[in-house]
Amino acid sequence: MGKEHNISKANRQLGDTTYFKRLDQDPTSDLQRLLKEKLTEMLASKEISEDNIEYLTVANPRAGRVYLLPKIHKLGNPGCPIVSANGHPTKRISEFVDLHQLVFRLPSYVQDTTDYLTYLLCLSPSDISEETLLVSLDVVSLYTNIPHEDGIEARRKAWKTRETMDPLTKSLVDLLTLDLKCNIFEFNGDYYLQVQGAAMGTKWLHYMPTFSWVISLI
Repeated sequence: MGKEHNISKANRQLGDTTYFKRLDQDPTSDLQRLLKEKLTEMLASKEISEDNIEYLTVANPRAGRVYLLPKIHKLGNPGCPIVSANGHPTKRISEFVDLHQLVFRLPSYVQDTTDYLTYLLCLSPSDISEETLLVSLDVVSLYTNIPHEDGIEARRKAWKTRETMDPLTKSLVDLLTLDLKCNIFEFNGDYYLQVQGAAMGTKWLHYMPTFSWVISLI
């Protein structure tokens, strides 16, 4: 894909104000300050240690960088926006609020296609009623269509199932909110904020926990 064509495709997507907001300046330092305040608060309440703060605080933070991953199997090769979070203030926060151990216990959890097919093969005719319909579906732009508030509430519900309630659920929700609502990135010299959905490339999305819980809530 040529450079100008790539830039044109990216600008077309980033110009959709439903999902992205163009910023006048880079607010990374403001986000770093908010995260430090929250981590200091958690340290004071003994939810984390000094070592935790040292690890979770990114030195010399910078905005994320977005690039397009062409979908070569689709007509027109649309680009999927991927945000590289290396150096972003919330990079390690994303790891800290990762839910993958809880996701494995969800009744709706499916690891991959093989896991699903294995499950089907274990079913007997009596397990499926005549009214049951087996269907497949695809969600358009799944990550960017995860509602912020529903996603946060889904996470809150998941954290309440923990055996050890430390750190506090409220603190984890606060960190997740900063991670989700402060997705700042740069493209071609301009800065943007993702105002809906979650960024592809975020650590805590690797196991699709938010969407699984949103489905459970619905």
